[in-house]
Amino acid sequence: MDAPTTNKNVREFRELKVCMSSERNRRKLALFVHGERETTVSTGPLRLLWRLIEFPGVVLPYLMLHDVLRTFRTREKARQMITQYSTELNAMLRDLDVTVIITVAKDYGIALCEVRRDSS
Repeated sequence: MDAPTTNKNVREFRELKVCMSSERNRRKLALFVHGERETTVSTGPLRLLWRLIEFPGVVLPYLMLHDVLRTFRTREKARQMITQYSTELNAMLRDLDVTVIITVAKDYGIALCEVRRDSS
C-alpha cells in the first residue's frame, strides 16, 4: 500500500501517517513514518494509533477506546491491552525518533501529544 496524499482514509500527525484500505470487506491499516512504511507494528497498536491521531493532543477516555479493541469483553482486560499497546507504540516511536508520544492520564485515558524539543 502506497501512502496516499489526500484521502478521508488517511490520518496524519507530525511525522506519522496512518492509511486505511479496504479489501474484501476487511480494513487494513498501514503506518508511514517520515514517508517510509513501518512494518514492525501489529494490528492492535495500529488501530489504537488510528483513533488517537483523530484527536491529537486530547486525552481520550478508556471507555472511548474500548471499541478499538473489539475482542475483549471486560473493561479491565481492554484497559490492560490499551496500556500494553500504548507502551509498544511509545517504544517504537522512540526508536524511530518521532516527535510524538502517547501520554497517560491516570485512571482516565491516553493522548497522542507532540514532544517539544529544546531549540538550544
